[in-house]
Amino acid sequence: MRIRQANPNEALEIAPLVHAAVGDIADELANSRDNDEIKTLLAGLIKREGTRVGYSFIDVAEVDGVVGGMAVSYSGRMLEAANTPTYSFLHHYHDGAPKLIRKNVLPLLQAKEAEEDEYYLDALAVHPSFRGQGLGTALLRHVQKKARKNGFKKTSLLVEHGNMSAYRLYRKIGYKAAGEVRMKHMLFTKLVKMV
Repeated sequence: MRIRQANPNEALEIAPLVHAAVGDIADELANSRDNDEIKTLLAGLIKREGTRVGYSFIDVAEVDGVVGGMAVSYSGRMLEAANTPTYSFLHHYHDGAPKLIRKNVLPLLQAKEAEEDEYYLDALAVHPSFRGQGLGTALLRHVQKKARKNGFKKTSLLVEHGNMSAYRLYRKIGYKAAGEVRMKHMLFTKLVKMV
Protein backbone atom coordinates (compact mmCIF):
# COMPACT_ATOMS: atom_id res chain seq x y z
CA MET A 1 0.00 0.00 0.00
CA ARG A 2 1.15 3.51 -0.83
CA ILE A 3 -0.43 6.78 0.33
CA ARG A 4 -0.12 9.69 -2.07
CA GLN A 5 -1.95 12.77 -3.25
CA ALA A 6 -4.80 12.13 -5.66
CA ASN A 7 -4.73 13.38 -9.21
CA PRO A 8 -7.66 14.75 -11.24
CA ASN A 9 -7.66 11.74 -13.61
CA GLU A 10 -8.84 9.57 -10.70
CA ALA A 11 -11.98 11.62 -10.06
CA LEU A 12 -14.45 8.96 -11.24
CA GLU A 13 -12.69 6.32 -9.13
CA ILE A 14 -12.63 8.52 -6.03
CA ALA A 15 -16.16 9.96 -6.33
CA PRO A 16 -17.99 6.85 -4.97
CA LEU A 17 -15.65 6.86 -1.96
CA VAL A 18 -16.40 10.52 -1.27
CA HIS A 19 -20.12 9.74 -1.61
CA ALA A 20 -19.77 6.84 0.83
CA ALA A 21 -18.09 9.16 3.32
CA VAL A 22 -20.40 12.18 3.08
CA GLY A 23 -23.67 10.42 2.23
CA ASP A 24 -26.68 12.71 2.38
CA ILE A 25 -24.53 15.82 1.98
CA ALA A 26 -23.63 14.74 -1.57
CA ASP A 27 -27.29 13.92 -2.26
CA GLU A 28 -28.29 17.41 -1.16
CA LEU A 29 -25.56 19.11 -3.20
CA ALA A 30 -26.60 17.14 -6.29
CA ASN A 31 -30.30 17.59 -5.49
CA SER A 32 -30.61 13.93 -6.39
CA ARG A 33 -30.58 10.39 -5.03
CA ASP A 34 -29.35 8.99 -8.36
CA ASN A 35 -25.86 7.54 -7.83
CA ASP A 36 -24.72 8.31 -11.38
CA GLU A 37 -25.73 11.99 -11.06
CA ILE A 38 -24.03 12.23 -7.67
CA LYS A 39 -20.88 10.54 -9.02
CA THR A 40 -20.79 13.04 -11.91
CA LEU A 41 -21.19 16.01 -9.55
CA LEU A 42 -18.54 14.76 -7.14
CA ALA A 43 -16.12 13.90 -9.95
CA GLY A 44 -16.50 17.45 -11.23
CA LEU A 45 -15.68 18.85 -7.80
CA ILE A 46 -12.74 16.48 -7.36
CA LYS A 47 -11.21 17.53 -10.71
CA ARG A 48 -11.17 21.18 -9.67
CA GLU A 49 -8.30 22.22 -7.48
CA GLY A 50 -9.32 24.11 -4.38
CA THR A 51 -12.92 22.88 -4.02
CA ARG A 52 -13.86 21.27 -0.71
CA VAL A 53 -13.21 17.83 -2.23
CA GLY A 54 -10.69 18.92 -4.86
CA TYR A 55 -7.90 16.49 -5.71
CA SER A 56 -5.28 18.68 -4.04
CA PHE A 57 -6.98 18.01 -0.66
CA ILE A 58 -7.32 14.26 -1.22
CA ASP A 59 -4.84 11.57 -0.26
CA VAL A 60 -5.43 8.07 -1.60
CA ALA A 61 -4.33 4.68 -0.35
CA GLU A 62 -3.23 2.82 -3.47
CA VAL A 63 -3.02 -0.97 -3.50
CA ASP A 64 -1.59 -2.65 -6.59
CA GLY A 65 -2.39 0.39 -8.74
CA VAL A 66 -5.99 0.68 -7.47
CA VAL A 67 -7.43 3.39 -5.21
CA GLY A 68 -8.50 1.43 -2.13
CA GLY A 69 -9.33 4.37 0.12
CA MET A 70 -9.21 8.13 0.39
CA ALA A 71 -9.08 10.95 2.91
CA VAL A 72 -10.04 14.58 2.28
CA SER A 73 -8.29 16.93 4.70
CA TYR A 74 -7.15 20.52 4.98
CA SER A 75 -6.50 23.36 7.38
CA GLY A 76 -9.52 24.87 9.11
CA ARG A 77 -8.22 28.16 7.71
CA MET A 78 -8.88 26.85 4.19
CA LEU A 79 -12.54 26.08 4.78
CA GLU A 80 -13.91 29.45 3.78
CA ALA A 81 -11.51 29.82 0.84
CA ALA A 82 -12.45 26.34 -0.44
CA ASN A 83 -16.13 27.27 -0.32
CA THR A 84 -15.68 29.86 -3.09
CA PRO A 85 -14.70 27.48 -5.93
CA THR A 86 -17.10 24.88 -4.54
CA TYR A 87 -19.99 27.34 -4.66
CA SER A 88 -18.97 28.52 -8.13
CA PHE A 89 -18.92 24.95 -9.47
CA LEU A 90 -22.29 24.10 -7.87
CA HIS A 91 -23.85 27.34 -9.11
CA HIS A 92 -22.79 26.47 -12.67
CA TYR A 93 -23.77 22.79 -12.28
CA HIS A 94 -27.31 23.79 -11.26
CA ASP A 95 -27.52 26.51 -13.93
CA GLY A 96 -27.70 29.17 -11.23
CA ALA A 97 -31.12 28.00 -9.96
CA PRO A 98 -31.50 30.45 -7.04
CA LYS A 99 -34.08 28.47 -5.07
CA LEU A 100 -32.05 25.26 -5.26
CA ILE A 101 -28.82 27.09 -4.35
CA ARG A 102 -30.51 28.72 -1.32
CA LYS A 103 -32.18 25.47 -0.25
CA ASN A 104 -29.43 22.88 -0.82
CA VAL A 105 -26.03 24.49 -1.32
CA LEU A 106 -25.75 27.52 0.97
CA PRO A 107 -26.88 25.81 4.20
CA LEU A 108 -24.18 23.18 3.74
CA LEU A 109 -21.38 25.56 2.82
CA GLN A 110 -22.20 27.99 5.63
CA ALA A 111 -21.83 25.43 8.44
CA LYS A 112 -18.82 26.03 10.70
CA GLU A 113 -17.19 22.61 10.52
CA ALA A 114 -13.70 23.46 11.77
CA GLU A 115 -11.86 26.20 13.60
CA GLU A 116 -8.85 27.92 12.05
CA ASP A 117 -6.44 26.22 14.47
CA GLU A 118 -7.63 22.73 13.50
CA TYR A 119 -6.56 20.41 10.72
CA TYR A 120 -9.89 19.11 9.43
CA LEU A 121 -10.59 15.58 8.19
CA ASP A 122 -13.55 16.24 5.91
CA ALA A 123 -14.05 12.68 4.62
CA LEU A 124 -12.52 9.23 4.98
CA ALA A 125 -13.61 6.05 3.19
CA VAL A 126 -12.24 2.68 2.21
CA HIS A 127 -13.59 0.67 -0.72
CA PRO A 128 -15.46 -2.44 0.55
CA SER A 129 -12.96 -4.73 -1.25
CA PHE A 130 -10.12 -3.29 0.84
CA ARG A 131 -11.71 -3.05 4.28
CA GLY A 132 -9.98 -4.78 7.15
CA GLN A 133 -6.53 -4.28 5.62
CA GLY A 134 -5.52 -1.20 7.62
CA LEU A 135 -6.08 1.39 4.88
CA GLY A 136 -8.40 3.54 7.01
CA THR A 137 -5.97 3.53 9.92
CA ALA A 138 -3.06 4.35 7.61
CA LEU A 139 -4.99 7.25 6.04
CA LEU A 140 -5.97 8.58 9.46
CA ARG A 141 -2.35 8.44 10.65
CA HIS A 142 -1.27 10.14 7.44
CA VAL A 143 -3.72 13.01 8.04
CA GLN A 144 -2.49 13.40 11.63
CA LYS A 145 1.10 13.46 10.37
CA LYS A 146 0.17 16.16 7.82
CA ALA A 147 -1.44 18.15 10.63
CA ARG A 148 1.75 18.05 12.72
CA LYS A 149 3.94 18.79 9.70
CA ASN A 150 1.85 21.88 8.97
CA GLY A 151 2.10 23.13 12.56
CA PHE A 152 -1.32 22.07 13.85
CA LYS A 153 -1.77 20.73 17.36
CA LYS A 154 -5.19 19.21 16.79
CA THR A 155 -7.29 17.50 14.16
CA SER A 156 -11.06 17.56 13.94
CA LEU A 157 -13.80 15.68 12.13
CA LEU A 158 -17.57 15.28 12.13
CA VAL A 159 -19.58 12.12 12.72
CA GLU A 160 -23.25 12.08 11.79
CA HIS A 161 -25.58 11.44 14.72
CA GLY A 162 -26.61 7.82 14.70
CA ASN A 163 -23.33 6.54 13.23
CA MET A 164 -22.32 4.90 16.48
CA SER A 165 -19.68 2.59 14.99
CA ALA A 166 -17.71 5.55 13.59
CA TYR A 167 -18.26 7.53 16.79
CA ARG A 168 -16.96 4.64 18.96
CA LEU A 169 -13.98 4.09 16.64
CA TYR A 170 -12.85 7.71 16.77
CA ARG A 171 -13.39 7.89 20.55
CA LYS A 172 -11.34 4.70 20.96
CA ILE A 173 -8.37 6.26 19.15
CA GLY A 174 -8.41 9.43 21.24
CA TYR A 175 -10.93 11.83 19.69
CA LYS A 176 -13.10 13.74 22.16
CA ALA A 177 -16.54 15.23 21.61
CA ALA A 178 -16.35 19.01 21.14
CA GLY A 179 -19.90 20.06 20.27
CA GLU A 180 -22.39 19.67 17.47
CA VAL A 181 -22.72 21.00 13.92
CA ARG A 182 -26.02 21.18 12.04
CA MET A 183 -26.23 21.14 8.26
CA LYS A 184 -29.83 21.45 7.14
CA HIS A 185 -31.68 18.50 8.73
CA MET A 186 -28.45 16.63 9.52
CA LEU A 187 -26.82 16.78 12.95
CA PHE A 188 -23.16 15.89 13.51
CA THR A 189 -20.95 15.46 16.56
CA LYS A 190 -17.66 17.29 16.22
CA LEU A 191 -14.66 15.33 17.48
CA VAL A 192 -11.20 16.74 18.18
CA LYS A 193 -7.87 15.07 18.91
CA MET A 194 -4.56 16.58 19.96
CA VAL A 195 -1.72 15.40 17.70
